[in-house]
Amino acid sequence: MIFQTDACASSSCDQLCRRSPGPSRHTCYCRQGFRIDPGEEAACQDVDECAEGRSSSEGDPAPACQQVCANTEGSFSCSCSEGYSYRDPAGDGVGRCFAEGEEAKLIYATKRKVL
Repeated sequence: MIFQTDACASSSCDQLCRRSPGPSRHTCYCRQGFRIDPGEEAACQDVDECAEGRSSSEGDPAPACQQVCANTEGSFSCSCSEGYSYRDPAGDGVGRCFAEGEEAKLIYATKRKVL
């Protein structure tokens, strides 16, 4: 009698496993916010988005946060310095820091009056 085992059931993958063709083949992979540890292909390590930034729409690294970034296990959180508040006016999940207090006013002068 031949017993077939699920390669993922017996794998040492830290987080996730994908079966590959073959009797005992599998590939380990990680949840979002983690990556495979280069020194140990079955282990996942946290991505420090604060140190590495995140990819912009153009593919270039961009800061993860506008002002203050705190790396968390598998993610990160943003906040603002004193005197600013954190808002997401576009609703796109990318918040921004806005100065608190009165709106800024632009004053300019013409030859005859100050506006």
